[in-house]
Amino acid sequence: MNCTRVQDSFIDYQDGTLPADEAAQLRRAAGERRAAAARIPEIELPTELGRPASGKVVRRYGTVAHERSKATLSRRGIDLDVEAQAFAVAPADGVVRYAGPIRGLDAGVIVDHGSFLTVIAKLGALSVPIGAPVRRGDRIGRAARHRVYLEVRVKLGPGGLPIDPEPLLAKRSRRAR
Repeated sequence: MNCTRVQDSFIDYQDGTLPADEAAQLRRAAGERRAAAARIPEIELPTELGRPASGKVVRRYGTVAHERSKATLSRRGIDLDVEAQAFAVAPADGVVRYAGPIRGLDAGVIVDHGSFLTVIAKLGALSVPIGAPVRRGDRIGRAARHRVYLEVRVKLGPGGLPIDPEPLLAKRSRRAR
């Protein structure tokens, strides 16, 4: 099947037709993209977040070359080096939308803060159930080992748009409650 890219990400098959279900999916996706783009001016980005745990940032957001394989990896969050089983806390006020296993990140918590979400992971024991309101500094779990992961996603598009959380971290975190 020969196909070529044309404007607006639609695919033009050799015979000039597109199966009806694919055409409908592409029209729906284009509409969702336009709706998301229209929301950009309304989105409130976080200006400051508390640290989810005390520790130094040891893995940063963005792309990095793997030391051994030289493969390019994309990191959507940061890792903090922490004491073994250190408490992890909510970085801002919100509501727990998920608490449980996260592939590749041990267990974690996803907190909804209104226009953005945070993912706090690499946790062993979790302290909060789904639906629980949390305040900045509330305990949400303990580190599984010596790392706690933080990811920030702006509510834009399917799954949200990840942004670098490091510039948002407060210089000093509030004590865990």
